[in-house]
Amino acid sequence: MTEIDFPIIGIGASAGGLEAFEHFFSNMPSDTGMAFVLIPHLDPHHKSSLAELIKRYTRMNVQEVSEGMRILPNQAYIIPPNFNMEIIDGVFHLKKPSAPRGLRLPIDFFFRSLALEKKDKAIGIVLSGTGTDGTLGIREIKGFGGIAIAQDPKSAKYDGMPKSVINNAVVDYVFPANEIPEVLIKYIQHELNFLKEKDDNKDIEVQDSVSKIFQILNSTMNHDFSCYKENTMNRRIERRMVINHMNSIHEYANYLRDNLIEIEILFKELLIGVTNFFRDKEAYDILRTKVIPELFKDCTPNKTIRIWIPGCSTGEEPYSIAILFQEYLDRSHINCKIQIFATDIDDTAIEKARNGIYPDNIAVDVSSERLSKFFRLEGNKFKIKPIIREKIVFAAQDIITDPPFSNVDLIVCRNLLIYLNADIQKKLLTLFHYSLNSDGFLFLGSSETVSSSPQLFLEINRRWKIYQRNKIAPLLLGIPRPFPPLTDYKFKTERQNSLKNAAITNYGALMEEFLLKTYTPPSIIVNEKGDILYIHGKVGSYLELPEGEAKMNISDMSKENLKVHLVSGLRKATKSEIPIILENLSINLNRKIIRFNLTLSPITQPTSLKGLIVISFIEVTPDLTTEEGTVVNDSNETNKDARIKELEDELLSTKQYLQTTIEELETTNEELKSANEELQSSNEELQSTNEELQTSKEELQSLNEELTTVNSELEIKITELSEVNSDLSNFISSTEIATLFLDENFIIQRFSPNIKEIFNIIETDIGRPIEHISSNLQYDYLIQDAETVLKKLITIEKDLRTKEDQWYNMRIIPYRTINNVISGVVLTFFNITDRMKAEEEKLETMQFAENIVETTRTPLLVLDNELKVIKVNSAFCQLFQVDKKETENNYVYDLGNRQWSIPNLRELFDKIIKTHSIITDFEVTHNFEKIGQRTILLNAKELIRKEGSMILISIEDITEKKLANDKLIKSREMYRNAYNKAELYQDIFVHDINNILQVILTSSELLKRIPKNPERYDELIELNDIILNQLKKGQNLVKNIILLSQIDQIEGKIYPYLVSNLINKSIESIRNSFPHKKIDFNIDYNNQVLEGYANDLIYNAIENILINSIKHTDQESIQLDIRVSKEEIQNVKYIKIELVDNGPGIPDDLKKLIFERKIKLSEEGLGMGLYIVKKIIESINGKIFIKDRIKNDFSKGLNVIVLLREEE
Repeated sequence: MTEIDFPIIGIGASAGGLEAFEHFFSNMPSDTGMAFVLIPHLDPHHKSSLAELIKRYTRMNVQEVSEGMRILPNQAYIIPPNFNMEIIDGVFHLKKPSAPRGLRLPIDFFFRSLALEKKDKAIGIVLSGTGTDGTLGIREIKGFGGIAIAQDPKSAKYDGMPKSVINNAVVDYVFPANEIPEVLIKYIQHELNFLKEKDDNKDIEVQDSVSKIFQILNSTMNHDFSCYKENTMNRRIERRMVINHMNSIHEYANYLRDNLIEIEILFKELLIGVTNFFRDKEAYDILRTKVIPELFKDCTPNKTIRIWIPGCSTGEEPYSIAILFQEYLDRSHINCKIQIFATDIDDTAIEKARNGIYPDNIAVDVSSERLSKFFRLEGNKFKIKPIIREKIVFAAQDIITDPPFSNVDLIVCRNLLIYLNADIQKKLLTLFHYSLNSDGFLFLGSSETVSSSPQLFLEINRRWKIYQRNKIAPLLLGIPRPFPPLTDYKFKTERQNSLKNAAITNYGALMEEFLLKTYTPPSIIVNEKGDILYIHGKVGSYLELPEGEAKMNISDMSKENLKVHLVSGLRKATKSEIPIILENLSINLNRKIIRFNLTLSPITQPTSLKGLIVISFIEVTPDLTTEEGTVVNDSNETNKDARIKELEDELLSTKQYLQTTIEELETTNEELKSANEELQSSNEELQSTNEELQTSKEELQSLNEELTTVNSELEIKITELSEVNSDLSNFISSTEIATLFLDENFIIQRFSPNIKEIFNIIETDIGRPIEHISSNLQYDYLIQDAETVLKKLITIEKDLRTKEDQWYNMRIIPYRTINNVISGVVLTFFNITDRMKAEEEKLETMQFAENIVETTRTPLLVLDNELKVIKVNSAFCQLFQVDKKETENNYVYDLGNRQWSIPNLRELFDKIIKTHSIITDFEVTHNFEKIGQRTILLNAKELIRKEGSMILISIEDITEKKLANDKLIKSREMYRNAYNKAELYQDIFVHDINNILQVILTSSELLKRIPKNPERYDELIELNDIILNQLKKGQNLVKNIILLSQIDQIEGKIYPYLVSNLINKSIESIRNSFPHKKIDFNIDYNNQVLEGYANDLIYNAIENILINSIKHTDQESIQLDIRVSKEEIQNVKYIKIELVDNGPGIPDDLKKLIFERKIKLSEEGLGMGLYIVKKIIESINGKIFIKDRIKNDFSKGLNVIVLLREEE
C-alpha cells in the first residue's frame, strides 16, 4: 500500500459552485503541497469545461480525472460527468452510478472514500449548492477524526448544502469561500509544526494535562473518558489543539477550563461515530438470513423478542435492525412482538434518533422499496413510519456505569468497543453475556472481537463478527459489578416501561389475584365499535369464532340469540355512559339451558381508557335438563305450556325482526367498508403519486442544479464567443492578409477590406458567385482549384503575380465548422512582393559570394547547424585531395576516414553551436586521409539566417610553418641553456673559486711572515688548516660542477631500482664520511618492497640531503628517521621518502629560498648542495619539498620529503 504524505482536500459543490470555486482558487497559492479534488454536480450528458474555467483562477495544473490516474501535490482534479469517483492508495477509480439521475450523491461517495484513504488526515469542504449531498460524507470524515469545513451560508449563492452540513455534522470551520484558503493553509502549517514540536520526553506532563481535561469533561458533561483508548483520545484532543492554534496541551487544558463552548465541541468530537443505515450490507444480510430466523424459531404469539443496541448514536442502526425484523414478520406472518432498547450517552443524538427524521441523501444506503415502505417523505427529508418507530425505546445510558438490560435475545454493539481500553472491553463482554438469554446473539463491528473473553461466545461469522452466547453457568462468571441501584437509573423516554421482578413477595397481591381468578365472572373489554380488546375468563359459552375471515368484533362472535341483546345494549351503554343490565337471559348450550344476566359497564376513568366498555356474563341459576331434552320448571309444568308457546312465538317474531335489522346493518356496514377501502386505496394512490411527484421534484431540482452549472458555463462561453467574434472581426479588418470566404457553391460570404486590391469587389457583392467578379491576378484556375479543395479536402498554395507586378501567396483551404462540417472554402492572399524582390537580390548576392569563395586560395568549409557540409571550395578540395560530390551533403564527422571526428574538433563545433562564439586560430594536428600528418589553423564564425544558422570555417595549412617554428624554438632553448650554463660556470669560477684562491693566498702570505718559532707553532697549524679547508671546498665545488654536467647529459634517462638499496647505499656512504659521529638511523618501509624509476644521480641527491642534516647540527648524537611509502597525487603514483632529523631546523623566512643556488645554511657551505639536489630530482620528474618535523616549531628538526616516480 502506497502512503500519501501530502494533504488531499475534497471539495463538493452544486448550484453556484463555479462562483465559489473562483473565490476559492483565486486566493489559494499554487505551491501549498496540497492536492485538490473537486466534486461538482455535472450534467451527465454534457461535456464539462470546468477544468478550463478553473485554470483562469490558479497556476496549478487543473485536469479532469481519468481511470487509474495517480494523485499528485499542487494539482487540482475534477470528477468527469456521469461518474462516481473514489480514491484508493493514491489512485483514482471511476464507477458508473447505479442510482437514477436526481438521486445521485457523488460528493458523499467520494468523501467516504477519502475518509477511508486518509483517516484522520482527511479534509472535506462543502461549498454552495442545494440539497444535502456531502452531509453523510462529512460525517464519515469526522467519524475518522478528519477536518470538516463549510462555506458560510450567507456568502453562498445557494445555502442548502452548507446548511445541511452545519446542522447535521460537527463542522470545524465556517467561512466564506474566499477566506477558506487562508484558514486551510494555517491549519496545515500549524499541524505540521505541531507534529514536529511534539516532545516524547514530556509524557508525564501530557498525561497530567489529559487527566485534567477528562476531569473537566466529567464534571461538566457527566461522562468519564478515562476508560477510552489513550491514542484515540489524544489524537482528537490534538486535533482541537491544532484548530485552536495551540502547541501545548497544558495551554489547551487551561483554555478548556474557562470555555464551555469548547468543552461541548470537544465532547462531541470525542463521541462522534461513523453511522449510517445498513452499514456493511453483507453483515446485515448474514443477520437477516442466519440470526433472525433462529430468534423466531420457537416464537409464540405472546412472546416478545428483546433487542439491546448500546451506542446507537442518531438512530440509523436501531431503525435498520427494526426494518430487518419487520420485513421478516411480513414474510413469515408470525405474530410476535419486537421490543428494541437503543441507548447512547449523547442526549443530542438520542433526541435526533427519537425524532426519526433524516436527510434525503439516506437514499444512498436505503433502497427505494424500503424508503417507500418504512419512511414518509416530508419536504426534502425522510421520517420513519410509526410501524417501525413504535418498536424502539430510546434512552440515555452510560453502558460503563449504568445497569444493563436483561433477558435480551440480541445485542448489537458495533464500533463502540474499539474506542475502549482492554479492561473495559472485557468487562462489557461479561456484561453482554450476563444480559443475553441462553441462546442470544451478539453483533459487533468488523474491527472488534471477543478475543479477550473467548469462552463466553461461540463464533457464528468470523468476518462480520456475529457470535452466540455460550452456555456457561453464571456462577462461574459472576454477575458484573458494581452497578448503581436500579432506582438511580432514569430513562429519558417518551413512555415509562415497568421492569418486573422475578419473585413476588406481597401476600395481599397474591390474595387479590386468587380472588379475581376464582370469583370474577367471564368478561370482555370492547371499544365503541364492538371490537374485542381483552378477554377475561371462559367466554366460550357466549362467543364463538365465525367461519371465513377471522373477525374480533362482538357482533360477529356472539351466538345468534345473544347478538341482538349485545348490540342493543352496547349502543345504549355508549350513548348513556352508565351501566346497562339485561337480566334473566338464557342460552341453549348442548341441550342445556344457561340463564345469566348481561352487564355492560362503560369505563370513564382513567381518561386515556374512556370509550371502552366491560361486558360481563353472570350466571344466575344452575343448568336444568331432562333426558328427552325438554325444559323442566320448578312446578306446574302443564299449566305453563300455553305461556311457553306464546313466548316462543313472540321470541321467534323478535328474532326475525332483529335478524332483518342485523342484515340491513351488515349490508350498510359492508357498503361503508367498501367505501372506506376505496377511499383508502385512493389515499394510497395519492400518496404514491405524491411520492412520485416528490421524486420528480428532486430530479428536477438536481436537473436545475446541473442546468444552473451548465448555464453559468454557457454564459461564460457566450461572452467568450462574443469577444472572439469581435477579435475575429478586428483581426480580419486589420490584418495584412486579404481573406475571402466562399460557401460550397462559391458564393461570397465575407471578405476583408484589403481583398479589394486583388478583386474588384464591393460590400453589395456578398451573395454573388465569385466567378462574376473580375480580378487583377494573372491566374485563370481559381474555380478549378477551389473545386479540388472541396473535393479532396486538401490545401492548395501558389505564388501569383498581378497585373501591377505585385506578388501574392494564395492559399485555398476547406472551411470547416466547429462540428467538423465542410461548408465552403477560405482564400487568403499575402503580399509577398518584398519577399520575391529580396529573394532575387539574395540570389544575386549568393552567386556573387559563390564566385568569391571559388576564387579565393583559402580552403573554406560551410556547415549547417546539424554539422552537415553545405559547401566546400576548390581550395579545400585541393588541400585534402577530395571531390566536391563526395564531400557536400555529408556530415562532417563522416568525411574520409572520420578524420574530423576527433575530440578537440567536436568540442570546437559544440562550442560554436551552443555559445555562438567566434573561433580564432584554433590549431589542430591530425593524420588526415591522403595527405598524412598535418597541422591546420581554423577560424570559424556562425552566420545567423532565417533558414537556419551556418558555420563558415576557413582553413590554413601551417604544417611547414609549425616545423620551422619548432626547430627555431629548440635552437633558442639550446642556446639559452648553453648561455645559462656558461653564466653559471662563470659565476662559480668568478665568485666561488676566486674566494677560495683569495683565502689560500692570504693564508700563504701569513705563513711566510711567521718566523720559525716553536712558540707560534699553533698559528702555523691554524693557517695550514685554513688552506686545507679551502682546498676541500674547491674539491667539492669541482664535484658539484661535474654533477651539474652529468644532469644535463643523462636527463630523462631512468631505470628501475629498489628503494631499499638506495637507502642502504646512502647510509653506508654517510657512516664512512662521518666515522666519529654517533648517527642512529630509523628506517620504516611500511612492510613493503618498493621499486621506483630514477638514475644514478639519485644516490648523490639522497646522500647530499643526509649530509646536510648531519653537518648542520652540533649534537653528538644524531637521530635520523627514514620513512618510505606510496602516494598518489593527481593520478600519478609516487614513492614517498621522508628524511626526518632532530637538528636545528630552518626558519620560515628561508624555507622558500632554500633551493636557490646561492643560499648557504652555514659558513662552511658553498650554497650549491640543495640546489643540485632539486635539479637532480626534477630531472627525473620527481618533487622535493620541506616542512617542520613538529608543526609550527622549526627548531625541533626538519622533514625533507622526496617524491620519485613509481612508474616509468
